[in-house]
Amino acid sequence: MAGRTGAYARGFGRLCAHPVPALLDAAGVGAGARALDVGTGTGTVALAAQERGARVRAVDADPAMMAEARRRGIAAEVAVLPVLPFADGALDAVLGNFVLNHGPAPPLPSCAVCCAPAAGWP
Repeated sequence: MAGRTGAYARGFGRLCAHPVPALLDAAGVGAGARALDVGTGTGTVALAAQERGARVRAVDADPAMMAEARRRGIAAEVAVLPVLPFADGALDAVLGNFVLNHGPAPPLPSCAVCCAPAAGWP
């Protein structure tokens, strides 16, 4: 990895990996879950979700980060929050690890509409 992607992976990316298990637990991500990792960077959260058996997609605004995520086996595409290329209710969980502070607009409404209602909710 070269340039900014390599620097991210060696530095901030390693730091951001520590809360990933708790993030996946909090979101209920497990086998069969349809999950989206928003602002995936090099794909750390997406890869951890895949290892739990989730069906994962990932997006990031940086094409170089997407290339690295794809190299790691993640189904990743370039997208910029708050616009997400997923239908309403298409996902069980939308994950964002240290990304919400990077966008120009609040991304939560666009993330929420992509999620299917939780069991027992109307």
